[in-house]
Amino acid sequence: MKTANKLLLWFVSLFLCGIVVYSYQIVGFYWMIVVLNGELSRIWVAVLVAGLRFVIQSALLLGILRLILKALPSLEVYLKSTTPLVVAGMTGSILRLFYNDWVPFRIIVEQIALMFGLILAMLLLGRGLSAGKKSYLSCALAGLLVFLILVPIPL
Repeated sequence: MKTANKLLLWFVSLFLCGIVVYSYQIVGFYWMIVVLNGELSRIWVAVLVAGLRFVIQSALLLGILRLILKALPSLEVYLKSTTPLVVAGMTGSILRLFYNDWVPFRIIVEQIALMFGLILAMLLLGRGLSAGKKSYLSCALAGLLVFLILVPIPL
């Protein structure tokens, strides 16, 4: 497969994964549109931002791992390792859809799910790279750096 095709496949896959991971924000944006009597057609902005944020975060993470470990995971390994983040995002969106009025419960569960999902995703990525203990530690630290400091997950 040519490089351009691989890059397009990575971009589209990460973009779609980002939409699911940040679906809780898209639902929050939907509620904001409903409350402010705005046009529902503007939801595309939230979808675009969610997808691009995850693409940027993933590119930074993979670049840092490439510098540290001199290895990159395959697209399949990377997407499998982000499954806990996808589950956390879906949990947040379901909570925002059905328990939007019960804010303290929703916020606590969303935060715990996102942090647990992020840590578990980075550990699974370290296992997928299988470069020993160095890969676990590198993935965990690089993931926390990228997802919490450089381009933070909106908690």
